[in-house]
Amino acid sequence: MSANEQADVVVVGLGPGGAYVAVPVDRLRRVFPTCPTLQRTVGAAPGALR
Repeated sequence: MSANEQADVVVVGLGPGGAYVAVPVDRLRRVFPTCPTLQRTVGAAPGALR
């Protein structure tokens, strides 16, 4: 990926403390390949998990 390209990311909350992390969508798909709900939701539209 070049410096001018930005990967699609999903912001994932890490609990009640309010911490969060931006996770690249392609990494989520690799980590959870057998979860059809995640595959559909992440692929649905930018910002679908917000």
